[in-house]
Amino acid sequence: IPLVSNWEWASRRGDYATRDWAYNLLMSVEPYGILFTNGDNDTFPLWYLQEVEGIRQDVTVIVGQYLYTSWFPKQLQELTSPGRQRPFLPEQGGGIYQVPVVAPSGAILSAPPEILDRVVGAVTGSDLVIPLGEVELRYPAGTYLDRGDQMTLAIIRDSFRERPIYFATPSSVLGSLGLERWAVRHGLVAKLVPRDLEGPGDSGLVKLPDGLGGEWFDVPRTLALMEGVYSYRGFTDREVWTDRASLNIPWYFYATALQLAGAVSRWEGGDEETVRRWQEKAASFLVTAQGGRRAAELVAKGREGGG
Repeated sequence: IPLVSNWEWASRRGDYATRDWAYNLLMSVEPYGILFTNGDNDTFPLWYLQEVEGIRQDVTVIVGQYLYTSWFPKQLQELTSPGRQRPFLPEQGGGIYQVPVVAPSGAILSAPPEILDRVVGAVTGSDLVIPLGEVELRYPAGTYLDRGDQMTLAIIRDSFRERPIYFATPSSVLGSLGLERWAVRHGLVAKLVPRDLEGPGDSGLVKLPDGLGGEWFDVPRTLALMEGVYSYRGFTDREVWTDRASLNIPWYFYATALQLAGAVSRWEGGDEETVRRWQEKAASFLVTAQGGRRAAELVAKGREGGG
């Protein structure tokens, strides 16, 4: 009886949500970019897509917890060195990245392996200043930076001139390291843009009000990704979202669509039709985020019956 009564609700047949989530993240990253993830759940699907389907192998995926190990930073250094760095394939760029692209001249970490092994958590004895493009990242004396923090900062410092730096959002690393002020959303990810975002620059950047998250959006890039590159199989108007514990994924699509509609409405190149289209798309994501159409129908019937 449990098998028969739950079969339709539990079936994963035709469920591409995890695969398409990973695809959308990887395709958001510019050629030879670095993508910092939040944990296993948003890392393993990316590695599947790279190693099994061979998609966007040029992107270096870094899961923060592994930076505390001895082997992972050295493996990253080896795999991103000249001759080992896997190339960007223009046909996998979704038609939005300028080609040809020059491969980076060095690995993502410059320190020798024996130095990497000696990195441990420590309190800064004096003010630590890390130049990044047009800005400086400052940590006052007495700031504790653990091994993962130091490895992340070293990768950013050694790589940002040749490799775009991205974070899977929402990202705790951006906040804990004080980088969120230079984070610009490119669809589902945030790019580190180390300059004064309030000053003159790209007219495509829009800062959302606090009610919509207060984030910066690169509107043209996000529109290009979300309208012409991303795949949404299983994320819109779904009958049943099987795994309740992972509903944060469709909720994130819903929030991103709402934010994009708000960003377009504030963008000088925006129009009402695009705003309306993404408001409707957000409503479609919301159906799935609430558990799917059938789940919503059951909840509604329960309310009508006083249940």
